[in-house]
Order: sequence, then C-alpha cells, then structure tokens
Amino acid sequence: MKNLAKLILAAVMTVSLFSACGKAEEEPIDVSDVKDMVFGSETPYILYCSEEKIIINGTFGVVVYDLENGKLTDRISLDKIRELGMVGYGNYASADGETIYFTDMLQNVGAVNSFVAYDVESKTASPVKEISDDEFREESWNWDGGRFQVKHYDPADYEKYYEKYIAEGCLIGDNSVPLENEFVFLIVPSFMLYDTQIVVCGYDGSEKVYGVFDNSD
Repeated sequence: MKNLAKLILAAVMTVSLFSACGKAEEEPIDVSDVKDMVFGSETPYILYCSEEKIIINGTFGVVVYDLENGKLTDRISLDKIRELGMVGYGNYASADGETIYFTDMLQNVGAVNSFVAYDVESKTASPVKEISDDEFREESWNWDGGRFQVKHYDPADYEKYYEKYIAEGCLIGDNSVPLENEFVFLIVPSFMLYDTQIVVCGYDGSEKVYGVFDNSD
C-alpha cells in the first residue's frame, strides 16, 4: 500500500510539474500602455467576427479576443506593426479570421504597396509581400469585397442600442458584424480605450457585454 501511495503521489507531482511548465510558457499580453490611451481620431472597429472570436483594430494596434472563453488572446501593438515595416494603419483580416494583414497604407493616401501577413494561430508574421494597385483591386482590398469580413451596421437592427449607449456617454463603433442569430458592435465608455467593450446582441433581445481588456493586468 505504501508503494502504491508513493506511485500515486509521484504521478500527481509529475502532472503538476507539467502543468506548471505549460503555464510558464504562456507569455502575458502586455496592455499596460493602453490604460493611458484616450479616444483619438476614430473608435476601434471590427476586422473580423464569428461566434468564436473577434479581431479588433484601434490605436492600441490589433487585438484578438476569444468570445467563447471571454478573454484576450493576442495583441499586436502599433510599435510591433512598425517593427514589421508597416505603418500600423489600414489593417485587414481574411474572411476566415485566420490571417491579419498589416499594410503600409497611409490614411491620407489610401494606396497599398506591400503588406505583412500575420498568422493568428501561430502568432507569427510572414515576410513583406509587394502588391500593385491592380492586384489591390483584384484581391478586393476593400470592405465591399468578400475577402475581408467587415459589414456596416443596419441602423434598424440596433437603433435602440445606439440611443441607449449614447445616452450613457459611450462612443459607438461605426461598423458591426451580423452573425446567424446575433450582431456584434463595439462601444468605448468614457472615451477611454482601455474600457473598449464588445456588445453581442441577439435578435431575440438578449445582450452580452465583454470588456476587451478586463482580464489583462
């Protein structure tokens, strides 16, 4: 019996050790600088959204949020995007949400010459790809094409929510994504970007709110 107890204890310690090692390998997501950010030239907006995850672009860079588990899973800051050789504006996501494209598009120019592809799952960036204006048009590098999933809201869908959050002093993003039984949009209470929230509204009248940075230190 003593030997059996020792074996069980050793097995428990081994499992605990591997669990601890696994946790140690997870790098924390640094959002400390976001706490000092205030509303700038535009509210954050949705690059991609599904029932599982949402990808958001803002002056804090690009973040990936796990809607299923209610937690932030990745953040690519503007500094990081610029380290990759891009300007940090004009970012896009693929229609399946598996790739984020950082471009060298300037807001006052609107032309893309190259981009970096960032893999959401592996969190790795591929080398810069050069792209011509013709390729830009052919690949639907705009929100009217099927490649990038961003849809402007239907005011009839959330007019009551718009009035509600405006009355509460919130900024509201100018785009939303309709899902099968819900639609999703963003709000920013008190003009503080750290308070950016995801609002998921069901067509049955239900409503869920997720704080993007709530689980971050």
